[in-house]
Amino acid sequence: MINRINWIDQAKGIGILLVVIGHMTIPLKLSILIFSFHMPLFFFISGYLFNEKKYASDFKTIVISKFSTLVWPFIIFTFLALLLRSIYDLKNIVDTFDYVRFLMGMDSINVPLWFLTALFSTEIIFSQIVRFSKHRLEVIVGLVSALAIVGFLNAYFWHVEIFYNIHIALIALSFFSAGWLVKRYGVLETIGNTKTLIIYFFISSTTLFYFSLNNSKLDMLESNYGNIMYVFLAAFAGIVSSILLAKLFQQLKYVKAIFSYLGKNSLIILATHTIYAPFILATIGHLPYRLDRILTIVFIFVSIEIINRYLPFMLKFNGFGVEKK
Repeated sequence: MINRINWIDQAKGIGILLVVIGHMTIPLKLSILIFSFHMPLFFFISGYLFNEKKYASDFKTIVISKFSTLVWPFIIFTFLALLLRSIYDLKNIVDTFDYVRFLMGMDSINVPLWFLTALFSTEIIFSQIVRFSKHRLEVIVGLVSALAIVGFLNAYFWHVEIFYNIHIALIALSFFSAGWLVKRYGVLETIGNTKTLIIYFFISSTTLFYFSLNNSKLDMLESNYGNIMYVFLAAFAGIVSSILLAKLFQQLKYVKAIFSYLGKNSLIILATHTIYAPFILATIGHLPYRLDRILTIVFIFVSIEIINRYLPFMLKFNGFGVEKK
């Protein structure tokens, strides 16, 4: 039985809702604001949850475990997207789908799945940094910083794409390791007073608005970062704002329940929210009163229930016999 941390489910719920909104047709400034921190937030949370004792001691353990929970869904939900797309656009699929890039973990017809392979690489690299540094903090910070610099140099000048989105992972390590450090030193455990949460939220959200809206749109997949200083200030301000908001949600029963549900099912939402809309439009067409969007939402929540109850293998491959903890 996994002991869940409540505010993390709410934070993931906030993040995945922003991912869905970010992929809709929205005003440019709102898009810039959302993209400035929604994916860094997920890397940060993953770092916060990183099990150092379990994964930083054995290379085989983390590769098998993370393949089962990250690469496996990347494969499964890519094929689900291919299946749905082939129903209305088979010829174009055959002509355009890049199987080589898919096998290299770099590309999927289901675009949001890039995050899964990037996170896989991030987790593997970070685990080995911790392992070979023998858990020495100064060495870990130095190596993460060096790799982030290489990642940014590549994004700005070299534009080299590396299998399993390692080129993205080099930069994502910054957010991942920040989450790990925050958990290690118990930073978030000292913030609990409602008044303090609100004050900090006002400060962090103001910082987020200023630095995100004065930068170009952050897009980790496309290696668009703009001003590096603004990237980090906006991203971390957005991460802090999301966490503070998640902690405030703890006091609102129904809001907490909604975002907890979204957070617990964030993988399914990530993997399905961009594949149903085009399928519905191609097979049914636009419906009055934007009912096609409502139908898309229904499809997503039906998928959550079906996959969780009857098809859990889509989320995790258990064939390797990895210990469940």
